[in-house]
Amino acid sequence: MYTINSAFILTEMVADFSLVLKIFLLMTIISFVKNHIGMGKLGIVITVVISWFVLFDYWKFFGGIFVFYLLLAFGTSSLLIDFFFVMPVRHTSADQLIPGKESPRWQSPVNTGVDIAKRLARRR
Repeated sequence: MYTINSAFILTEMVADFSLVLKIFLLMTIISFVKNHIGMGKLGIVITVVISWFVLFDYWKFFGGIFVFYLLLAFGTSSLLIDFFFVMPVRHTSADQLIPGKESPRWQSPVNTGVDIAKRLARRR
């Protein structure tokens, strides 16, 4: 069933995944320091110190936190996208009803802007 070769492949996949996470975390650290401090001499020193501390000394601790952060960020963002942009909205006001039908019309929350144009026209 399972051979030593398949166990080797699985451990190599974990090592590759760890390397990819370290590269992404390094890019995140560089971006954070560049945006908040700049890339002068102080910024480079801070980038090197934080990178060494996070990526090599305490990787087992910060790696788990980074994976949890990524899962939380992607899960929360996909939930918000589904809730605000994908899920249809049911309008129940009288002016939204389609003539001849009893049920209100379903409409996407991302509108074409016609309702905003009508409101602006009413103001004038």
